Amino acid sequence: MMEKILQCMHDICNKLSSIFLSAKLMQKTCEKCPKRVLCGGCPNLPMLDSIIASSKAIKDLVTMHRQYGKEMCEQNSQIIEMHHQLEDGPFRYDILRLGKENQLEITIDNRLPVNTFILLNLDTKTEGIQILNNLFFNAKKANAANVRIVAVDLEDHIALRFIDDGDGMTAETIACLGLSVASKTSTGEGTGILKKLAIQSNGTIEWSSAGIGAGCCVTLRFIKHGNFEIFKDAQEGG
Repeated sequence: MMEKILQCMHDICNKLSSIFLSAKLMQKTCEKCPKRVLCGGCPNLPMLDSIIASSKAIKDLVTMHRQYGKEMCEQNSQIIEMHHQLEDGPFRYDILRLGKENQLEITIDNRLPVNTFILLNLDTKTEGIQILNNLFFNAKKANAANVRIVAVDLEDHIALRFIDDGDGMTAETIACLGLSVASKTSTGEGTGILKKLAIQSNGTIEWSSAGIGAGCCVTLRFIKHGNFEIFKDAQEGG
């Protein structure tokens, strides 16, 4: 939501700049002044001055709030140690709780070494829960009974694989996932939201399936954060 607001503020700034420049140009252009020299006797000058002053003031306000929004987004960034989260941390608790709510049997296979850190740009209590809810809802909708979560440590990133035993998908269906494309069984909204949330959080998401009847694997990938000292200092500081 904050990202969308910042994009709107950026567009508003662009429009205000157009108004400002147009008014400045009109200030220097009239039939009596073909060389665009400022005309001191033009009756429209006070109105143009007011438009320019108002445009500048509005742009200053928008710029100030854009900066505040950026700072708020930066505050949502957090370094998370994933081994602990999957062994006995809040992330494990949320996985098991939401799996139970969706009547799914959850198995967690944590292959991450201790001190595996990632940097997330999301609120784990809201957007993180939304990601899990979408993953489990889609698995249940595909008639899955079990979801195995495998956390894998790779060279520069980690992969969280959500492997279900549901109906599976064709290659054509997989190609449309994350694009908000409607089909006979889905609006496409859920996978579109998942893709957007994954990208916003500094991650990526992909779907795979061997075909109908073979279940589905959803893979979330996150770049590893290598600076352990930053996280250590943050913990010790509060």
